[in-house]
Amino acid sequence: MKRIVSVLMSIVVVLSCVVFIMPPNIVLAVNYTWPVDKSIGISSGFGSYSGHTGCDFACSIGHDVYAVADGTVVTATDSGCTGSHRSDGYPKCSKGANCPATKLNKNGKGSYANWIIIRHGTNVYSLYAHLSTESLKVKVGDTVKQGQNIAKTGSAGNVTGPHLHFELRIGGNSTGYAKNPASYLSRENVTPVTNPPTYSNFWVDHYLFDLSETVSFTAVASGADNYTIGIDKTGVGRVVTEGCGSTYTISADRLGAGEYSAYMTVANSAGYVDTYRVYFVVVEKCNFGDKFSARIQNIGTGCYITNKDSKIVGAPESGYNDQIWFFNKCSDGSYTIMSQLDGLMMDDEWDSDVPAGADIRAWSATGQDKQRFNIYYMDDAFYIRPANTKTLVVDMGAGEPYNVACYNLSRNAGQQKYRFDMVGMGDYIPYGLGDEFYAQLRCQGTNLYVTNQSGNVAGAAATADDSQIWKFMRQSNGAYVIQNTLDGSYIDVENSNDANKTNFLSYNEYTGNRNQQFYFYEMDNAFYIKPLISNTRVMDMQSTAPYNVALWDKGNDWGPQKFDVIKVSHSDDNMSKPVETSYFKGHKYELYNESMTWESAKLFCEKKGGHLVTISDEKENEFVNGMRCRNLSTDYQQSIWLGGSDTANEGTWSWITGEPFTYSNWEPNEPNGGTSQNYLQMYSSGNWDDVQNEAGRFVLCEYDSVQPKLTPVASSLSLSDNIGFNIYMQISDDVLSDDGAMMIITNSDGKVIKKPISSYETTTYQDKSVKKIVSMVPAAKMSGKLSFKILKSDGTESSTYICSVMDYANEMIKKADTDNECKKALPLVKAMLNYGAYSQIYFGEDNTNLANAILKDDNTATIKSEDIIKSITYSEQGLFSNKDLGYIGSSLICESDTSLKLYFNNKNKLTEKQIKGRYDISTLDKNKHDYDTGVDGSIFWIKIKGIKPAELGNVYGVNLVSDEGSVIVETSPYVYVKKALESGDSRLQNLCKAMWAYGQAAREYEK
Repeated sequence: MKRIVSVLMSIVVVLSCVVFIMPPNIVLAVNYTWPVDKSIGISSGFGSYSGHTGCDFACSIGHDVYAVADGTVVTATDSGCTGSHRSDGYPKCSKGANCPATKLNKNGKGSYANWIIIRHGTNVYSLYAHLSTESLKVKVGDTVKQGQNIAKTGSAGNVTGPHLHFELRIGGNSTGYAKNPASYLSRENVTPVTNPPTYSNFWVDHYLFDLSETVSFTAVASGADNYTIGIDKTGVGRVVTEGCGSTYTISADRLGAGEYSAYMTVANSAGYVDTYRVYFVVVEKCNFGDKFSARIQNIGTGCYITNKDSKIVGAPESGYNDQIWFFNKCSDGSYTIMSQLDGLMMDDEWDSDVPAGADIRAWSATGQDKQRFNIYYMDDAFYIRPANTKTLVVDMGAGEPYNVACYNLSRNAGQQKYRFDMVGMGDYIPYGLGDEFYAQLRCQGTNLYVTNQSGNVAGAAATADDSQIWKFMRQSNGAYVIQNTLDGSYIDVENSNDANKTNFLSYNEYTGNRNQQFYFYEMDNAFYIKPLISNTRVMDMQSTAPYNVALWDKGNDWGPQKFDVIKVSHSDDNMSKPVETSYFKGHKYELYNESMTWESAKLFCEKKGGHLVTISDEKENEFVNGMRCRNLSTDYQQSIWLGGSDTANEGTWSWITGEPFTYSNWEPNEPNGGTSQNYLQMYSSGNWDDVQNEAGRFVLCEYDSVQPKLTPVASSLSLSDNIGFNIYMQISDDVLSDDGAMMIITNSDGKVIKKPISSYETTTYQDKSVKKIVSMVPAAKMSGKLSFKILKSDGTESSTYICSVMDYANEMIKKADTDNECKKALPLVKAMLNYGAYSQIYFGEDNTNLANAILKDDNTATIKSEDIIKSITYSEQGLFSNKDLGYIGSSLICESDTSLKLYFNNKNKLTEKQIKGRYDISTLDKNKHDYDTGVDGSIFWIKIKGIKPAELGNVYGVNLVSDEGSVIVETSPYVYVKKALESGDSRLQNLCKAMWAYGQAAREYEK
């Protein structure tokens, strides 16, 4: 009995020692399961021969190998070995001495050949060796579960035959730490516990596809063994649901033209997750025919693509050959685009892998893809994509020098949208006859002259009458407006109807429409005259009486369509000047101190582009009578004509403009003239009367469309406040009197802001009344151009004024030596420009035009991160979590101002409405900034807006108060800056350094 007790005590002591001497940094699993099917036993045990540091499991090639416990893969080596390298081993490796496994040790027998090592917890490793090549199912870094199939058994390397060599290493990852696996393994197999899959990315290879291309999708997921693609078409719904792998391709032709979104469902036996959606568009290539000539106008800038000294840039409309391009269709539907100036081709410089920012240039023809372009129509415009890229399109810079280059497609960005003005006729382009001249038009087919015959255009024998003399005025698009010198009327294609037999009129009003503009083409020893409304039809004079001039399809060397332009000497009439010009509700009014009949007055105003004044209400009547009273005698005879009559229907008065005759101010007992008095006049009292068409009344012309004027007189820059550009503008009276007039501000990214002119502050500058136009500018867009123009309620627009924050800041820097205010602001201006430049770099904005380009002393990158970090002593405080919400962290949003965005884990996926109903939300900061809230999936966020540069170091609090538990967070923008400076992202670090320096400079400026 004593002996038995002694033995038991010895065992206890030994076990106690084992527990005691086990290093504290080793944690063993509770249970290690069999590495192969439990029916397979151990054929060679641990230490069964010298150097055997594991157990062998003899089995044929191809049995599943399982992880013995949960862990992380630290080695996964597949040397490609297919068999044994021993003389007594089988099967032999097919690669022989060329097998990479032979280089694993000195004896050339291949060692483990193909093997996996898994770390289990702390300092415990399992090794699986001699595996079948290409059977490894895991890679380094993968997390595996106990019982998970990781490979197949093999017979590779230093083996006599097929088996699995298994080791268990405790205390370190080498053979010196190998222990007898039989002491730890349990002869059982388990089914691994599978977690639902996750994904980290999903993308479509680009955005714009034409019907000849293939659309490819890729998902990056972990733990997924099943994938399904879902593709939806806008306006239609689901069009594709198919099982697939982690990649999926489909022909764009199968989908058809349209706008699409897609996502993948990634799944395994434990569940599934849907990726986010990606968006793309399928568009058919435009087919304009085999050959044509056109001008190409950029919608964002209004400029035309121009060949300037072999550089392709944007320029204002000129109508010359430097802006005319010849398109020649290729076999694949793309076009080469040749300049009509010098025969050079549009070319994007790169044979392949075109980078964003690659210039479009004019180059000699090479026949390469870089000189072919696909054209697509969407968003009511054309996009132009070089044939050697799938992602970039032709883009025009927002400001001088309006460089034309390739950039990533940005849907609906004006700088990438174009319209084509078809100007060619076959291989011929418009001919320049001169800017302004007088001439006769003689038809070669009839030998008659184009004549104004009481408003109709027809042929007649030569006369000395002004009805055959026409004034030609070249427009900016290269077309000509043709005005008759007899009555000032204009050649006009009736009703803009592009059809054979459409009549040509001599219309008394210039509309500016394309049916009154004409291109001249020199061919067949004559000129063909084509209105801009048509691509195929030209002016044609009937060969027989009445020799009418009409529109017809162009013939082949057809005499009635061939004209001579015979220039003559002539001078304009010295037309009368108005005694007063005034504006009312956006309309322009001109009073002439000349008397004439109603019919003559009507024609007089129409020749000037207006009409006899019409009156719609009492206010306008008072305004018109005021003009009359200020300039004409109060005598009864000093009446003016109004644009009303009842000639069409006796007793029913109407305005010549067709507008409703709803207001009247008749003198008592008027109208009384019956059929003899059919025309409307205004007395000196402002009352109305009906009279005959007789002389003695004066003329007041009204213009419904007047181009508004804006004249910048001064500018200023918000420095210590948010980044804002202030322009002080004189605005013309017609705009100020138009309640519907709008200021249109277009940012460099094409974003348009519309605000009523009346909403801007009115102030004075040098004793002049001006409007202060304020535009807020994101930091990354300081170098981008801003454009300003006025849009009146009648649709007329002013000219455009273009400027930028960077340009104005540069002027302040140049003036710092002579201007004290600029000198004081100099450190802040420099810090602001540095902040703008590093914002451009970080956010990928126009890196070719950095905001701080003028500076010679950019020291941002030299500021030491550790110095800033040491200066930021504040740390976040509060109650960070409850049952619904858990604070995750914050980020900064850099725009014209800075916003601090705080993120919370929305544990129960509450809606924004539910959160606001459950919590009293407020912010605590001394300047009371506005804030927004929102929910994005499982994230609830609060964004504190409008933080000024000098406020970046302030503390901001967010309170979500509830009786059931509150969440309170106090933080500062500098907390995010500190974290960013501790990251490894150098671009983000430089941005935060620049932001910090900008904030410090703003504080100093405000002292």
